[in-house]
Parts: sequence; C-alpha cells; structure tokens
Amino acid sequence: MYHHSFWWRYYFDNKGDDARFNNPKIYDNKIGDNMVVIMFNGNVALNKVIVHGGLADRLKGITSVYKVCKEMNKSFKIDHISPYKLNQFLMPNEYDWYIEHSEVEKAQNTESHILDDLNLKQDNKYFYRRLKLLCRKKRTLLIYSNAHIISDEEFRSLYHELFRPSKLLETAIRDNLDRIGEAYISISYRFTHILGDPIDVYIPELSQEEKDALIEKSILCIYQLHSEYPKLKILVNSDSVIFLERVKLLQLPYVYITPGIPVHIDQNLESDIISYLKTFLDFYLISMAQKVILVKSEKMYNSAFPRYAAIMGKKDFCTMHI
Repeated sequence: MYHHSFWWRYYFDNKGDDARFNNPKIYDNKIGDNMVVIMFNGNVALNKVIVHGGLADRLKGITSVYKVCKEMNKSFKIDHISPYKLNQFLMPNEYDWYIEHSEVEKAQNTESHILDDLNLKQDNKYFYRRLKLLCRKKRTLLIYSNAHIISDEEFRSLYHELFRPSKLLETAIRDNLDRIGEAYISISYRFTHILGDPIDVYIPELSQEEKDALIEKSILCIYQLHSEYPKLKILVNSDSVIFLERVKLLQLPYVYITPGIPVHIDQNLESDIISYLKTFLDFYLISMAQKVILVKSEKMYNSAFPRYAAIMGKKDFCTMHI
C-alpha cells in the first residue's frame, strides 16, 4: 500500500509555499494600471458562470495571454485560487506572475472581460485582436480565458518562462521517478463517464458488454506497446478509476501507475491537496517519458492533457486509435 505521509508532512510544515515565496524583495506585487491579470477564481463575471476547464485548458489560456502581454509590454499576473492556489504546485520561474488575491479584490479602476471559456467559444483570431486592443488601455484588466493562440514551440518556451515545480511537486516527481527506476513511455486514456466513473456525467454510459470490450481493447494496447518497447516501462494514466483498477489487477511488472485518485480540477472543487497534486504530477511524469501516446476510441475523449505534457517536455506524441 502506498502512503502519502511524506507529502502530507511536507505540506503542513511548509503550507505549500516555496521558501522564495516569503521573500518580500521578490514577491512585492501590487495592482498597477498597466497590468493584465488572468483569473481562475471560480466566480461569475459579467453575469456569466465561468468555466475554467482542466489543467491543459488553463495552461493554454495562461500562456496565450502572457504572449500578448509580452508583445504589448503589459505586466502579467495570475490570480488562480480555484479550486486551489496555483503556487502550491507551480512557482514563478523566470517571470514573476504571482499576485495576492486580496490585491485583486480591492483594486480600483479594473475591467473584467471574458475573451474565451468553455461556455463561450470564440474564434482565436478574434481573441488575439480583442486582447491587443484592450491592452492599450491604462487600467487593470481582469481576463477570463482559456483561448489558444500560440504554436507548440511558443507554448513550451512560455511555459518554462512562467513555471517551475513547487517543492511539494518537485518532491513528488523525484519520489515517483525513483519508484519507476528506469526509462519509460507514457500511455493515456480519457474515458469520461462511459465506463461509469462520475466524470462528465452528461456523457452516456456504455452498456456493461460495451464497457468490457473497450477495457479489453485498451489493455491490449499496453501489451502491444510492451512488445514494441520491451526494455521500457509503461506509465499508465487515466481519468477512470475503474480502468486503472482493472490494470492494477494484472500486476504487470513493467507498468507503473502514479498513486492517488484522478480528479478533474473543474469538476472536483472539494478534493484534498494530494488529489490535485496527482494532476500536476501526472503532467510532469508524462513530459519526462521517452514517448507519449493517447489511446482513443470513437467514444473516448480526445484529451489535450498528454499532448501538452509532451509539448512541454519536447517529446514525441501520437494517438493510438482502437
């Protein structure tokens, strides 16, 4: 049985903050008139319910807004407090994007704009033009967006300018790499609700016969990859606890599954810190694989999560259709 005692102890000792985070010389951030703040606060803005999306959606929005801010010479900040504070897992790297939520709340002379979210799909060219026009204003802009206007190379470059793992995440990455022990490939499955997991429950659940057939096909992919890459371990990722439990029952010595229960950060707003940690841990472990594969059937979701992890880690990515 795997336990999280070390991670929990580290979290409560350090409250999820990096040592740099308490340095006022580095983190003396106040709201300014020439500032853009991208918002992930779980709120209603402009009488619309904001749907922030999963981790990949949020990262696409963050890097896209940051790109425009760099072009327009605007200060860029991230106010990410829902369902967790982003600095618990990702810290500023080359660019200091952190701002206290209280500073945003009490700010004057602000404008809120929803340029794209999962409920309001707009053309990305419109988003790009609109944001550049808004950036000409000398006031604080609060932007809600997960629009994607950047190339793969830009995403990778901007991501590393913005982020590095927190000590909590870095410790988890190192611990799991030690457990894997050798080079590996990554295989990901996004089933949503079709196997019966309580995820995206508006998607119809398959019949038991269809579930069993899909699980068998999905497991065959693991055997196939092992035959193609016999010297590499296989990191298996999925949003389905049902599928992961079936894989665990096989007790395959070349398969590794990161511990914990997978959660969707836009649908599980009351999970504990370790559950959210798994999402970031999976993202980084996938980015470190020798090859990244997404398994996709007609009814499975075409997840961007492993693809953007591969982009971040500059690794080969492909889709295996079943």
